[in-house]
Amino acid sequence: SRAAMVKFQPTRNFSLTGISEDSSAGIGNATFNEEVKRKLKSSQTFDTAQPSAKFARFADLRYTKFAINGFPGEKHAVFVPDNLTLSQQVLEQICGALEKEMPSMFLTGVSSLCHPTKLSTSQLRKCPGFSPLMNDVRNSLGIKQKGGTDNRDSDVSNKKLVEVVDHYLEKKLASSIGGIATAAYRTNVWTFSGPQISNFEVLLQQHIENGETDAFRMVAVHMQDKSYMESTTARQLMKDLFDNSQMMSNEVVDYSQPLLLQGDLWDPTINKANPEFAEHGYEFWSFDSLDQKMINGHPITQWPWPHADLFVLFYREENITGAAQADVDWEFSTRTRLDEEAVLFAPESVAPVGFVFIGAPYCWQPQMKRKMIHAVKLANPIVVLDNTPNVAKQVSLFVKVISNVWDRNALTACRPFLNGERGAISSNPSAGDLIQAMSPAKIMKHVEKEFDSSGMNADERLTLSDIVGLLDLVKRRPQAFRETVTSVDPLRDSAEHTISQLMSVFTSSHTCARELNSNDLHRSLVVKGWDLHLRLVRRATNLRRFATAMVVSIATLMLTSTVLAMIRIWLKFHDVLVKGRGGGIDADYTVLAMTRIWLKFHDVLVKGRGGGIDEVLAASPATDVTEQQVPHERLLDIALVVLPISVLLLMTIQGSFQIAQSWASYHMGASKVVAEIYFFLGGVAPYDQNPGTNQRRFLKRLRDMVKRLSVSGIREEDLVKSASGEQAAFSTDLEMLQGEIHKSLYGIEPLCFPCRKMRDLLRSCCGGSAWGALLDGPEHRDLAAPVNAEVYMEIRMAPLKKFYSDTVRSVSRLRMVLYCALMLVICVSVGLGATDHFSVWIPVTLGVATFLTTITHWMTPPEVVSALNSAIAMLQKMELRWQGSDIRENRSDVTKQRLISATERMVLTVERAMSRATAVPEADDDDRDL
Repeated sequence: SRAAMVKFQPTRNFSLTGISEDSSAGIGNATFNEEVKRKLKSSQTFDTAQPSAKFARFADLRYTKFAINGFPGEKHAVFVPDNLTLSQQVLEQICGALEKEMPSMFLTGVSSLCHPTKLSTSQLRKCPGFSPLMNDVRNSLGIKQKGGTDNRDSDVSNKKLVEVVDHYLEKKLASSIGGIATAAYRTNVWTFSGPQISNFEVLLQQHIENGETDAFRMVAVHMQDKSYMESTTARQLMKDLFDNSQMMSNEVVDYSQPLLLQGDLWDPTINKANPEFAEHGYEFWSFDSLDQKMINGHPITQWPWPHADLFVLFYREENITGAAQADVDWEFSTRTRLDEEAVLFAPESVAPVGFVFIGAPYCWQPQMKRKMIHAVKLANPIVVLDNTPNVAKQVSLFVKVISNVWDRNALTACRPFLNGERGAISSNPSAGDLIQAMSPAKIMKHVEKEFDSSGMNADERLTLSDIVGLLDLVKRRPQAFRETVTSVDPLRDSAEHTISQLMSVFTSSHTCARELNSNDLHRSLVVKGWDLHLRLVRRATNLRRFATAMVVSIATLMLTSTVLAMIRIWLKFHDVLVKGRGGGIDADYTVLAMTRIWLKFHDVLVKGRGGGIDEVLAASPATDVTEQQVPHERLLDIALVVLPISVLLLMTIQGSFQIAQSWASYHMGASKVVAEIYFFLGGVAPYDQNPGTNQRRFLKRLRDMVKRLSVSGIREEDLVKSASGEQAAFSTDLEMLQGEIHKSLYGIEPLCFPCRKMRDLLRSCCGGSAWGALLDGPEHRDLAAPVNAEVYMEIRMAPLKKFYSDTVRSVSRLRMVLYCALMLVICVSVGLGATDHFSVWIPVTLGVATFLTTITHWMTPPEVVSALNSAIAMLQKMELRWQGSDIRENRSDVTKQRLISATERMVLTVERAMSRATAVPEADDDDRDL
């Protein structure tokens, strides 16, 4: 494999690559200058006394627009003195002058110089993953496979078969590289090359020549590289470029005419310096490393990669005292050919760096394995081309084994790699549980079974210790590994699948993200936050039930009092009327009796005549009938006294204890905790600082909310003490915790314990069959893992939209039923008023109407429906905008912050309407204690 453009150093403080990973305050310090001095001294032939390197200014740059005869497109050359470094600010100015957006990432290839038509090896052709290609080639050549025999050994000796396989593999690899370039173009990723190119550039230029890719390509080299200066043609091309250069400015870039360079250097009919190039051109070469003699005079070593769009050319200035303008010291050349140390540009200081690993048949430099492991450790985006030789094939097999933990039927797929010594794993494990239970020895055995590593260099072979180290990295950062490491199979993966997969990798929020040193503390804080939410939800649920019982009880007692009062009056009227006429009742007599009772009652009240209601009744037409009180009438009289007193007592309790207000406070507190958790997981303000500050602020804000709630049973010590027994049970049963949270947030009822056990039993009986996959529970997600916009859309906004839609339908349905009942009662009241016999029951129907109105206002407040409809409309609008945006915008931090902030504020608005809360318990933003 070739030396990568970006150096991997174990100690960041002593490498240019560490500049971007440290704070900007460290750039330009003594350590940085000493490192630059060392690099300058090692690359200079004459003058070793150079001043400390400093950042180049835009005015220090020179620019030439040019084109190469035979190569498509205009190109840009930017000249930088080699005692200056190219900073991010200057590159932004260069991009502004070129009217290009700053790259979101640099992509560089890691492979060898082996020609793409010689990439397959005998071990690769024998592996099971390569068998589909071998079968296709056999069929195309008419080679029949003998039944029951293995033809893999005979395939190795068949030169025609091997030649066709190599060319077929080259076409497949070129197609995959084209997909990578397309994904890079769609995500604003630039390809980056240095003095030494690899198969990545060789395969990419096939698509460039055909006009099939628009990915922007950048090259950074030293203009006076020894390899360039040894070629007369290349030396003259460099002189022509510099002689036509001007001080860089926006006007020069816009209005300068391109310089046309002759393409004789890349024309095999003219350039005879390399015999193989003169005979085959780019169709074939025999060398696979820079130290072989057959590479001398080949164009890939005599000039930078000509298919690039932007050439950053560092040069040595001629030191002439008193000169008005420094010129190039054309007598200078770097110490070694294709010297990467002479290029003072660290691409990772500008943007994250991703790598495309293409296997090499001959490991002439033991670097690819080390670079892969180090890139995984730093969370660099990694694309490994499967079914390419040696370590790339081995790592692809490892990546595919790990990816099984995120499959739908993960347990069945991962069972061959689980460690049986750690005890039985749960029947519905999470991805983290499966990763923890994986056995490195079984994975290593699988890798050795799928690919024969006997022909590999011992230093490049994947060993058990490497598997252990990689698996440990995956255990520590499973989501980062999932989003930043991918394997592309050129033989099986379609172009659409490859592009979609790579765009996700290139836009991952975990790209080059630092590993939190306090991952356990982070997880503990989030779990405690969910525990606080669940306890507040349980308390709010109990208060809601109690408040509902109080409202229903008061309304029921008031209705009962009205009904009993009307029954008591009706019974009195019934006795008077029946006993006064011997049982016969007609309308005239009823009117006369009612008139006499009213007049008598009026005289008693107005004129002060004593006697009360008994006197009134005594003056009725039935004065001669002896009154005897019936027992049920006494019970009615007692109830008419007790029920109003009970209503008054319940209303006093309701007002004194403020049950509805307490429920609203608990309910809004639980909702606010959820918002804080998602703000914390998404890194949204106020949690947009360093991890330690965010964790302290999260804990402090939870404590402040508990203080502001001022409720009994919720102590702020609960947030820092060890988990309770219930919380410990949740931590051991992920499905139970997820079920409780989904129930509290989205109303999704979890399976009961017996049902879960029955499901697990049936699934164990079905084994790994397709029927067993149908019994799989919901996909488990790490509730404490950081979220990006895509994950938030899936785990929060999608179920929230469904929950709000179901809720608004149920609330509207209940409200419609109650309104229909109310209209029916009102119609009954009108009917009673239209009759003389039953008009006495009108107060009862009015009491029923009051009861229904009370229940309607409590169960279905009018503002809830409007709030839910507004929330659904807002969620639909955000979803449409999400679907209409490209993956770059969807994966950006701005989109993530906008989605999380807007959604959580909307949720609090809906919950405030449901609970009729006047205020939300807010946390104190004073961070002086932090």
